[in-house]
Amino acid sequence: MSFGTGFVTGLAGSFDKMIQLDMQRNFDKMSRAEEYAVRMREARKDRLTKDEGEIKDALKEISAIAGSNARAEAIADSVGGTKDGILRIRDTLRENKETLGDKFDIKKAYDFADVDNFATNNPVQFSDMLRKYGPKYVEDTQVAYQPTGFQKMFGKESKTEQELVGDLVDIPERYREETDQLFADRPDVGQPNYGMMVKAMKFEAEMDEKYGSPTAALTDLTQKMNMADDPTEKGKLKGQIDSMFKLYTQLEKAQADATGSEFKSPFSKESLTNIFANTEKAYTKPYFEVDLETGIEKAMDGTQAQMMQAKADAYTEIRNRFTTKDADDNDIIDPQINRMLGDRVTRVAREATAYKNTELSKFQNQDATAKFVEVATKEEANDNMMAGKYKPGTVVSYKEDGVAKMVIWTGTGAL
Repeated sequence: MSFGTGFVTGLAGSFDKMIQLDMQRNFDKMSRAEEYAVRMREARKDRLTKDEGEIKDALKEISAIAGSNARAEAIADSVGGTKDGILRIRDTLRENKETLGDKFDIKKAYDFADVDNFATNNPVQFSDMLRKYGPKYVEDTQVAYQPTGFQKMFGKESKTEQELVGDLVDIPERYREETDQLFADRPDVGQPNYGMMVKAMKFEAEMDEKYGSPTAALTDLTQKMNMADDPTEKGKLKGQIDSMFKLYTQLEKAQADATGSEFKSPFSKESLTNIFANTEKAYTKPYFEVDLETGIEKAMDGTQAQMMQAKADAYTEIRNRFTTKDADDNDIIDPQINRMLGDRVTRVAREATAYKNTELSKFQNQDATAKFVEVATKEEANDNMMAGKYKPGTVVSYKEDGVAKMVIWTGTGAL
């Protein structure tokens, strides 16, 4: 054998050995990748089984608390249908049911009317609910094995986890199926401010246990405030009334928004009368005097305008006292208070109109007792009133854009 032949034969032998070593390295690498992929697939399967068990238990408990599978399904959907959302709402419902006992009422958090009606002809099976909200397996499409060396050079393809594992670890079909259309036609219950609803139920439970009803609580606190001689104690009780009112208003509004129902007041109209009477009395007191003969209080002569202003100021205070914020930071006020304020403000406005017309009539008839002046502009009227040129009760007439206007100077403002 010549040197050339020996060299070529030796080179070929070395090349064969290199290929063999490269094949062995890639085989070992693929074996390790396959082993790792199997472990990962088994871990994912175990996680799916564990998650399914937790979700299953949570849905069963929600169904028991809510009263039906249909309601539980709607609640699960309202929190996004995720494991975290379902477990969180289950924990919240459980905690507050345990805390409130028989005072707990889930229908104050959710309006189930449409869901219940729909379920009459479309019953929800628990197995379908678990299919819908159970865990889903998502195939890992990333490359799990990448050939190197001669294998890569010769076009050996990379492999995904599925290609490596194959049927070695089976993932049940229920974790793979598409379930987006399950319950697609079911009406929503919305997603209420559940924290506020729970707060409402807890607050109402405490108030019911202590007083029996919101109206009874208001009546009791109002009586205590009226009887209190100590200004500090009176102020404390007034603060309790205001806080109670605002909290009830927030809770009732949140519940109405959550359930799509009417925003109603928990207080009777009669129970609110004292609030208006006491506030009006405090503002109008300077314009009353006691008749020495009869001992009866009566309005001072010539203070009708001041009395109207005092009442208007009283209603402004009531509105400010009982206005609070909803979940979106919008101003809200108890509906019953709002209606009563509207009635009383309208009454003062009518009284003011009648007063203006009376003084205008006197002026037109050249009655010397008329409290009426005419000026050219609104600016002049305001300047003169602020400068104290008119006595309280004077009706000031001016024109604005060619239209005659009248206001009553009350000594502290204009009506």
